[in-house]
Amino acid sequence: MSVPVGSLFMRLNLVLFISIVSQTYSQLTLAQCPITPAITISGDTCVGSILTAVSNVQGATVIWKKDGTTVATQVASITAGGITVAGGNGAGFNANQLNNPNRIYLDASGTLYIPDMSNSRIQKWPLGATSGITVAGGNGVGSAANQFNRPTSVALDSDGNIYVSDQTNGRIQKWTPGATTGITVVQGLSYPTGIFIDAQNNIYVSEQFASMVTKWAPGASTGTIVAGGNGYGSAANQLSTPTGIFLDPAGNVYICDTDNNRIQKWAPGATSGTTVAGGNGFGSGANQLANPLGIYVHGSGDIYISDFNNYRVQKWTPGATSGNTVAGGNGPGSGANQLNQPAGIYMDAACNLFVSDFYNHRVQKFSANATNTYTTLSPGVYTATLVTSSGVAVSSNSITVVAPRTPAITIQASATIICEGDAVTFTAMATYPGPSPLFQWKKNGVNVGSNSNIYIDNNIVDGDIITCLLTSNAVCLMTIQAQSNPIVMEIQTAPAPVNLGPDIVICPGEQLVLTAGAGYSSYLWQDGSGNSSFVVVDKGTYHVKAQDACGNSDSDTILVRHHQKPENFLPDSAKLCPGATVELKPSTSYRNYLWSTTDTTESIEISLEGTYWLQVVDQNNCRGIDTVLARKEGCIKKLYVPSGFTPNNDGRNDLLKPIFFDEADLIRFDIYNRWGQLIFHSTEIDKGWDGRLKGIVQSSGTFVWVCTFQFKGEPVKTEKGVVTLIR
Repeated sequence: MSVPVGSLFMRLNLVLFISIVSQTYSQLTLAQCPITPAITISGDTCVGSILTAVSNVQGATVIWKKDGTTVATQVASITAGGITVAGGNGAGFNANQLNNPNRIYLDASGTLYIPDMSNSRIQKWPLGATSGITVAGGNGVGSAANQFNRPTSVALDSDGNIYVSDQTNGRIQKWTPGATTGITVVQGLSYPTGIFIDAQNNIYVSEQFASMVTKWAPGASTGTIVAGGNGYGSAANQLSTPTGIFLDPAGNVYICDTDNNRIQKWAPGATSGTTVAGGNGFGSGANQLANPLGIYVHGSGDIYISDFNNYRVQKWTPGATSGNTVAGGNGPGSGANQLNQPAGIYMDAACNLFVSDFYNHRVQKFSANATNTYTTLSPGVYTATLVTSSGVAVSSNSITVVAPRTPAITIQASATIICEGDAVTFTAMATYPGPSPLFQWKKNGVNVGSNSNIYIDNNIVDGDIITCLLTSNAVCLMTIQAQSNPIVMEIQTAPAPVNLGPDIVICPGEQLVLTAGAGYSSYLWQDGSGNSSFVVVDKGTYHVKAQDACGNSDSDTILVRHHQKPENFLPDSAKLCPGATVELKPSTSYRNYLWSTTDTTESIEISLEGTYWLQVVDQNNCRGIDTVLARKEGCIKKLYVPSGFTPNNDGRNDLLKPIFFDEADLIRFDIYNRWGQLIFHSTEIDKGWDGRLKGIVQSSGTFVWVCTFQFKGEPVKTEKGVVTLIR
């Protein structure tokens, strides 16, 4: 009897066989999806409702998303008990029997292709059939074109060509549809075990005795090492009797590293592999494998492994450190929940698992069951994505789910202050009213009106309170009723009489604001303007007539006169001589004063030419302004030097200097003491003597001054005099 075990058992002169693998994912779509996958979801739109997904591919993974973010992933679970879909009639050569079925392949119609290893043939087993059809081999053990010697795996390309790993003959045979003999497409292999054909028809082969996986381009006579090839061993760059292989859409090769009891993943171009399952020694623990022979990688990345000597199939999710048993695991046996050293595995689009049960001479199907409902937890846009075992993903329609809502209603009136007998229109505005809401209007708590969002009433009395009760029939409501805001109605009374006040006298230029009073809807002033107030500037008679919204009217008149404005209180001009000051003073006394010099006294002393103005406020608070021109005229030209000065730093008469009564140039100003000594000299008209000589304070006494100067348009003059310094 043939035994498909690893080199662990080769010491007993037994030979290891390999697992079949499927095509690339694009080919899997052809093989597994006879119809285009589709999914729709239905359910209520309230938070807490249950959404249900319905698909034409049963058992596939359903990914629920809210606003594009995954909220739940429902992976099809494999039933514990399998059903026999091929063989199961004992070991034999008859059409309804198998003898050590190896690694299987499933096409688009659900037809199984089974390497019937010990019968040296490939059996085609249609869905639901009770017997198979030989499509390759079946002519005894041998190396002829129509024979096999241990066919261990089978795969189909998109054209329906059958590829067989002819293990002992060290070759890969290609059988076209309906052919009676095969064509050798790869030869000289070192015990070829698993095969995988990608979308470009490249053939991947696990060479068991060479501990490597090679890739063969179509028509190539030599292959390329894509994994292992560094001798038998357990290092990351080594393999030990590789058997089953699988290729994902990214080109990663998954390898059953059988004697190392692990699954290795080799990225394209990598020089070493990564352990993605097992690798913890031979054993039956959840983190262990015992001579894994077959592998299938789901579109979600989940890895399914036929754990040969543990009589089970293990599922490892991406990144997991241990696996879960999804089929078998109940010891060797032929029960529905048992396997007797499983070899090849395969999965259809609905995630149903097919297992070649090697020593039970049968193929078992373990159905996938998925929970395709989801209870919404929060508002958002929900969709479901269906992912088949081959990685084909399709999205559903969307359902917008909202949080439980509270209906609300607000009402407004065409007017809330009205005249007696006026009709008022009340309008209701509802939030979440539903398609057929009920509106119940109330006046002072008593039902009025009809079922409408509009209510009209022409019998309002002062103080009436209008409300509306909404009964909603919208979905997702926390409560069905909502009470509106109240509107308190007011009957307008006649406003207070118009009163512009008593006749008044104002200052010229002053503004007076006349107010007719509030409560009226229209106003008419003597000039035709219609504001409630009027700004008065000129004297005269002013009149207003006011009318309220209900037709009540009133009027009033006021006489506005002007006070006498302060004016002409300064002389037209003021005579100013050099060296002298002039007092400016108004002819009448007032309450307040403001000069152009910023002085606020009644009078000011000036010594400079120019125009000066004074603003005054009289007893009536009326303002006036007047100006005076100060200029030099009719002045005698002369030099003046004081006869005495007191340099004591009190700010008064501290310097001795010449003063000119007309425009003049100082040529020099000298001071001598009584001994004729020059003690001060200056040529600057504003620089005077401070009573010191070289910083030394001079004592009281008499000094002589000499001044040389020139008035404009006249000859140079020199004058002398004496001055007394007083301490």
